[in-house]
Amino acid sequence: MPYNDSIKQSLNIIDPNLNFPLMCFSTEKRKGKICSFYTAYLTYVPLFCDSCGAENKDTIHKWGRVKSDVAIPRMGVNPSFVRLYKQRFKCDSCNSRFTAKTGFVDSGCYISNLLRIEIAQKLSVKISMTDIAKELNISTSTVYRSFNKYYEDHQINQFKLPEVLCFDEFKSVRNVAGSMSFVMMDWNTKKLVDIVSDRRLPQLRKYFERYTPEARKMVKFVAMDMYRPYMTLVKEMFPNAEIILDRFHIIQHLSRAFSITRIQIMNRLKKTGSEGEKQYRRLKRYWKLLQKDSQKLNYSDRVWHSLFKRHVTETDIIDELLGYDDELKRHYDVYQDLLFAFHHNDYDEFIKLIDEKYHSLNYKFKTVFNTFKKNRNFIKNSLKHKYSNGPLECFNNHIKVIKRIAYGYRNYSNFKKRILIVFGNQPMTIKKAAPHDLSCEAA
Repeated sequence: MPYNDSIKQSLNIIDPNLNFPLMCFSTEKRKGKICSFYTAYLTYVPLFCDSCGAENKDTIHKWGRVKSDVAIPRMGVNPSFVRLYKQRFKCDSCNSRFTAKTGFVDSGCYISNLLRIEIAQKLSVKISMTDIAKELNISTSTVYRSFNKYYEDHQINQFKLPEVLCFDEFKSVRNVAGSMSFVMMDWNTKKLVDIVSDRRLPQLRKYFERYTPEARKMVKFVAMDMYRPYMTLVKEMFPNAEIILDRFHIIQHLSRAFSITRIQIMNRLKKTGSEGEKQYRRLKRYWKLLQKDSQKLNYSDRVWHSLFKRHVTETDIIDELLGYDDELKRHYDVYQDLLFAFHHNDYDEFIKLIDEKYHSLNYKFKTVFNTFKKNRNFIKNSLKHKYSNGPLECFNNHIKVIKRIAYGYRNYSNFKKRILIVFGNQPMTIKKAAPHDLSCEAA
């Protein structure tokens, strides 16, 4: 039956007991939408009775048909269905009735297994479950059922941990204690290792105690920000690991200290009259140039700037701004010297600048310098090794996108599972269905 076979191949159906007659295609209006329908018949000779298990010795007879519209993956533009006529049987041994079964759709269901697999595949894309339901013309509850059917809960490998780990946290769901969840990643493979609901130290201790001591000894480096509980955790749980402070967070501390200093000077200048008001506006407008690495400033291209009423380069603007206040110039020079030493991995010069300039700067810089002094060995590791939290920070942005697209999550388990599915850590498990039930033979 070449026509029947071509229809089944186009619909990706392998059950030999499903047959499509000639002119099986039609279009009808269903729930206000134009839908495509493919008529099919399911029949076979059962070997046993589904109710009593008695062998069929001409004791099981056909007993009419039952019709059901089974949703399948969309074929073309319209929602698609198979109008399936299932054979009914009657057993003379127990006087019971039962319906023919198929791997194409589960008993009592109106959603084909092919459509359920498509739902599960779409869950690996950053799209909300409601949008998946609308696209496939199904209910959101059906999406959740496929979500739980084809994806199991994440299981950790307690005997193995990566050599290089990255630690960070992200804003989690509302019912999580502490509101922040802990996430860790393998730096070498750029894959998430696991997510823990609570980032606080007691909960992290309990979590990592599930790993064997041999697994924890495998970890050689841990990249993190300056969150103190993480440092304590590494010292307690990973005896062979070195702590590497993330380079971005070190620069961020310096940048914030200088930004606060600039704002304080701006506000002071604003109160000194009309000239101070003009200087205030310029410092506020061109704050990004002050924060920028001086080696990246443009010193050749002159551009018209309305606040200066002339064509100037970026370096001209910086020279003008620094001339407004000696304190601003002093802090700017130290800030740029520290950036230069850090970007050239000159640890000795970086620490030397902190020690020499400590007493000449304001309280905000002193606070940052004290933090650097406490963590000087970790900063040294940052300049010595190539590892950082950059890949994990990128994943955190994707996590925020997943959360925003879904307009937030209420259930932590679903949120965690969806993150792992999108990032490929949670493979889809599909039970292979037989083309037809073993208790039957083709008609």
